[in-house]
Amino acid sequence: MKDKINNSKKLIISHVADVDGISALILAQLHFGDIDYCLVEFSELEDFLKTIVENGTYKNYDEIYVTDVSFRTGSLELIDSNEELKKRIRHFDHHMSETGAAEKYSFVNEVKEIDGKKMCGTTLFYNHIEDDFKYKSEYLDKYLQAVCDYDTGGPLCGNQYGVDLTTLVSIIGIDAFIKKFSAGIKYGKDPMTEEDYALINMQRQKEQEYIEECDKNLIRIELNGHNVGVVVSELYRSSVGTALSSKYKDELDYILIPNFMRMQYSFRTVRKDINVGQIAKSLCIEGGGNPGAGGMPINTDTAFILDLIRDGIIKKEKELLLQQKQS
Repeated sequence: MKDKINNSKKLIISHVADVDGISALILAQLHFGDIDYCLVEFSELEDFLKTIVENGTYKNYDEIYVTDVSFRTGSLELIDSNEELKKRIRHFDHHMSETGAAEKYSFVNEVKEIDGKKMCGTTLFYNHIEDDFKYKSEYLDKYLQAVCDYDTGGPLCGNQYGVDLTTLVSIIGIDAFIKKFSAGIKYGKDPMTEEDYALINMQRQKEQEYIEECDKNLIRIELNGHNVGVVVSELYRSSVGTALSSKYKDELDYILIPNFMRMQYSFRTVRKDINVGQIAKSLCIEGGGNPGAGGMPINTDTAFILDLIRDGIIKKEKELLLQQKQS
């Protein structure tokens, strides 16, 4: 979780883990100027909402924008039971992880497409402020398209600028990224420099080496009838998951990536017959995501998967020992 609370009249809560969530914050700061924010993991949203309800600070805000994160059951019930909070919430999300939530709760706004065009949290939020947004430009259009393409399509989205943005934020960090691209959008000029691209190319080489190492350590398990590849990865989860799912698409349904720094499982697949967002939701009430990318917390409900992974590691080690003896 990353936040800045200065008792402004508006608050934006967005996703901390990717450029989509960060870009919604960039637009909000450019549009409103002074705005409080909290960037969260999906699993942290409910706790943050509980905090501002318990201390009453939600009453300080005229509007609370929630972008690129879906409400799980606890958050839905918390908001629905509080009329003052409910009337302040403005929700802009493209994840459909709570079946029927949009029909049942008036404050839920989940939209995957508009007129056949894919949406992400940033583009949905931009649609809300577009009429009065002061910084329209060809560059803004390029930026929004890149963010949406990558967020809905991953590393294989076909939009190289979206891939570059995602790589750069992993290098320079959230604060520097916000400062750099706020200026770019404000002045309608691409802020990427030759130095940025040099850093990106160096990072890509490291990333490729890291993916190859993850491939060597891939573990195979069966989980609820699915053939799953598991890699324990603290870095490049989207690139790792997409690369390995592409390589083993005929053998594995999806790639599962436990990240113990974030206490999250990430799911990735390139297969069109698999929806990992639905799979994550079926495994944990706090799980969800898109067909190609999903996530859920590592907690007491999902700890059994760690036992499967442990058994998979033991099995792989035995196979390697047998191969060494035979050779």
